Amino acid sequence: YYTFGTVAYVFLVCQVNYRVAFINYTHNRYTLGALAFSFVGLALYLVVYPCWKPVVAHLTTNMYMTTWHFASIWPFWLVSLSLPFLVLALDSLWMTVAKRIG
Repeated sequence: YYTFGTVAYVFLVCQVNYRVAFINYTHNRYTLGALAFSFVGLALYLVVYPCWKPVVAHLTTNMYMTTWHFASIWPFWLVSLSLPFLVLALDSLWMTVAKRIG
């Protein structure tokens, strides 16, 4: 249960960051810094919260080692590699249709 929610959150953050990078036409140091901060914050969350026993024991005991669990199964890596390409294709299709209609 907690592994599924954590994986869904990871994919949500990655896809939102991708869309910010894809849809935004003008990047500056603030947008790139915000994207980097978001990925670094996610990495810290995945390392510190579920993998550090004192934090997990204090907050939620069922979260212990969920990062290791979902990183050790092949469906996570399959979706991690295929989902960005699927979202890229759908976003490109949507933008092409929107430009032709409007």
